[in-house]
Amino acid sequence: MTENIDKYAAIDFSYGESEWKALESQLESESNHTHVNLSDHVGPIPANLTNGMQVWFASHVQPLRKAALDEVERQFSSNSRCIFLPRKLDKIEDERLSSRRKCFQEFKIENTSLYNNLQHAKSEQQIAHDRYLALVAKHNRAPKLLPWWYFLALFFILPTEVAINYETFMAVKWMTPILAGGTVVILGMVLAASAHLIGTLIRQYHILFDSSRDDTDRLVGWRMLAIGTFAFVIVLASVWYARSTYFSDQIKIIGILKGGSQSEFYLIGGSMLSNLAVWLAGVMIAFFQHDSDPDFPKSLEDLNKKTSLAQRLQESVDKQLQKRFRDIDSKANREKKEALNTDHSFPRETEYQNANLQFSRILKQDEHVLALLVDYRKKLLDKNSEIKFEKCKPLGDGMEVMSGTEYAAESLRLKYV
Repeated sequence: MTENIDKYAAIDFSYGESEWKALESQLESESNHTHVNLSDHVGPIPANLTNGMQVWFASHVQPLRKAALDEVERQFSSNSRCIFLPRKLDKIEDERLSSRRKCFQEFKIENTSLYNNLQHAKSEQQIAHDRYLALVAKHNRAPKLLPWWYFLALFFILPTEVAINYETFMAVKWMTPILAGGTVVILGMVLAASAHLIGTLIRQYHILFDSSRDDTDRLVGWRMLAIGTFAFVIVLASVWYARSTYFSDQIKIIGILKGGSQSEFYLIGGSMLSNLAVWLAGVMIAFFQHDSDPDFPKSLEDLNKKTSLAQRLQESVDKQLQKRFRDIDSKANREKKEALNTDHSFPRETEYQNANLQFSRILKQDEHVLALLVDYRKKLLDKNSEIKFEKCKPLGDGMEVMSGTEYAAESLRLKYV
């Protein structure tokens, strides 16, 4: 009998007919939504259908289509050796997805702590991602990260200062070579730190001292200024002391010949210009290599750190789930292979050919149904391209949000269950 097949094949899905109008009637209300849920992968309703498409399919297509598919299956099974292969494969796939979801739910119960840590890590990753994207939009550029050679360049302040100041400190009577060497090394490190802090502060001044920031954030800027300035003064004072000893004889002679301390200031101060030049070079390096917004590179580092943590936890979860999933997938693949072998072993007798002919009539009508669904999706996106589409994740662990462009790329397929 082909009564139900005939009824399904007789439905007119042409443009302007009643079935087309019934689907189009869903368009106006659905296009006003900001979020639309899509149908699940499991079950008789095709995946990735919007609410309006589901309502139309369930009332105008599914009843007669299912009856027609049942009729085709009875025709195939009239020969005890035959199977309705497309329906069999779809049922196996639905069972595979359902088993995976059940397995995942059991895993969540057994490993509550690990799963909760993963969800928390993903939440923190999303927050960091949103914060980073907000800063990208604000500055309209990528963050400026410190190059690998930055601290190496600042380190060269150290040997430069040693070369400039070692002989001077050796002139201090109570200084030994080791003590003088250690002193100039320490002063070189302090000067490099001062250059780093002051250069960074100048670069980020408008952010660090912005009136919109709270006192705690501004305190960071004041701390950098205080430490950087204090370090700079300590170095200059130490070098001045050593130079005053080094030039003591010349200072006495100049004092006798010209009198006053102004000449002493010029002599020692002029000799310290090389120290000042080294410090200014470090300040310039720090200024040009730092981002003007200190939060920008930090947001990227924070995102990378939280992404890495989420990935490690995800890998741990995946590793434990893979064995269970392999067993489920192996069972499904084995059943599919058996179904294909069984189908290929059938002699193409008259009953089989007749059933396949009736199935081809359903497939032809399915093409018209899919054409209407694809057309509806296009019109929906044309009316409102800002809609966000949410579909259930494969394991049923939440919803995945898609843009209109991403949804348009999703395939639509009618199932045979």
